[in-house]
Amino acid sequence: MEIVTSRQDNQIEAKLEIPFEKVAATMQHIAQSYANRVIIPGFRRGKAPLNLVKAHIGEERIREDALDRLLEEAIEEFYRHEKVTPLFVPQTQIEPLAEGQPLRITLLVDPWPEVELPPVSGIHLHLPPVLVGEAEAEEAIHRLRSSYADYRTKEGQQAAFGDSVFLKWRLEGNGDWRTDFFELGSEQVLPGFDEQLVGLSAGEEKTFQLIAREQPVSFQVVMVEVKEKILPAEDEAFAGHFGLQTMEEVRVKVEGELKEQAERRYQKALRDELVQHYLEKIPLDFSAHAQEEALEKYRASYSEMLKRKGRTFEQMLSELGISDAEWTEAIGRKTAVELLKEQVVLAEIARQRQVEVSKEEIEAEQAVHHHTDEEGAYGALRSIKSIDLLVAEWKASSSRLEQEDPESSGDEL
Repeated sequence: MEIVTSRQDNQIEAKLEIPFEKVAATMQHIAQSYANRVIIPGFRRGKAPLNLVKAHIGEERIREDALDRLLEEAIEEFYRHEKVTPLFVPQTQIEPLAEGQPLRITLLVDPWPEVELPPVSGIHLHLPPVLVGEAEAEEAIHRLRSSYADYRTKEGQQAAFGDSVFLKWRLEGNGDWRTDFFELGSEQVLPGFDEQLVGLSAGEEKTFQLIAREQPVSFQVVMVEVKEKILPAEDEAFAGHFGLQTMEEVRVKVEGELKEQAERRYQKALRDELVQHYLEKIPLDFSAHAQEEALEKYRASYSEMLKRKGRTFEQMLSELGISDAEWTEAIGRKTAVELLKEQVVLAEIARQRQVEVSKEEIEAEQAVHHHTDEEGAYGALRSIKSIDLLVAEWKASSSRLEQEDPESSGDEL
């Protein structure tokens, strides 16, 4: 097979020529494989003449099967010959096959980018401090009391902050009504939404406009019922809900859990910030085709995530008040390209650091995330381990820098 390649726009264009003799031999082999399987009346299996088999199966079907096989083999040979690892399935174009002429195939391939990993030292992060005190503990206890609260219809049924409301609402002009029950001040819909409900009484309607993603969105609401919340007393009975005897024990337990949660948030923020800053140090571009492929992959995974939560992609767009095209340009494409870049860089870290993922680890990951296939579990675990290495290297670098110059710590709180 002859291969001629050129590069443009971060893609490889490969022109392949397969000799007609190989094409004819492949078509003959395909026909023979059918002859060994099909039953032609008057002949035992595998004994019918090839010309009858071809007439029975059809020359076009045999030709299509042969071209599919030749294309698959040609792509694999191209990868081996050029030492190319593809980002996505290549774009292919096959010229019409002429008798006695070679089969001509054009491939457009997005190769896995060559990445030069910079040192992780010198990255300065601005992370919020891990602070958990008496005020945070009291707020958490208030939330716990709210979860055990009783509700009664409010006298006069005029909504105020702290009240819980049954509400019907929809985007104006959209026929799909939603019914929600939530506490005013929790901002479960959009910032400013709750303020619009203050003073509204049961049975009253209201239409108002808010800004979402720099676009005006009109809401139509109907107040169904206003309830006031009755919190349980802070006593032994309330402590008993948690298997404890006193409120002091509850406070100790709550504060300990808050500190653990704060530390987990801190570590996640550290990882997210470090990866983001590290990626900014690496110049990496993708072809228009690669960006489109990444976008479709991201859209599919995002839609699947919404489906697991009982929602659809279309419902999400409706709630945001934007079109599919607006989502693509404002959110989808940028996020997809960022995720693709992260995937490539983390894979390169894993390759250079020889990150290994065991079968037992993959099975454990799939046991936790039931929707993840083996390949997805492997990729997720390899990425996690790559970030672990990145964090460890950054911490070691920051520690050395701080020892040399205590005022130059990389982790600025």
